[in-house]
Amino acid sequence: MDFLATREGCEPQARACARLITQIIVQALIDLGAKPSGPEKDAMRNLDDDARAAARFFFDPDSFFNGYAKLIGMSGEKFVANMLQNVVSYPFLGVGTDHARIARIRRQWWLNEQAHQQRRAA
Repeated sequence: MDFLATREGCEPQARACARLITQIIVQALIDLGAKPSGPEKDAMRNLDDDARAAARFFFDPDSFFNGYAKLIGMSGEKFVANMLQNVVSYPFLGVGTDHARIARIRRQWWLNEQAHQQRRAA
């Protein structure tokens, strides 16, 4: 996932920045894939603050994710599409088969919450 930092001739400072950005993305990926709690399932909402922040990070077009992805040399939109289709699998992070299903659920809950907020604002 850390494409920039593996390039030949990458400066140490750029490499360190790319690794930091990669770790931010990895942590958001882990947070998004956290199994929903019982109350979350009952409410059909992201009640976990970390999971809610991760959903916003990946799915909100105004978040920093696409910019971060560009900085490390990958397409944010392609990464999210692959994540939702279970192409992204990092077993060493605990991100495997179930992750895509959970990410799709959390994405839908996030979209529902956004739609509800828009209706309330109107």
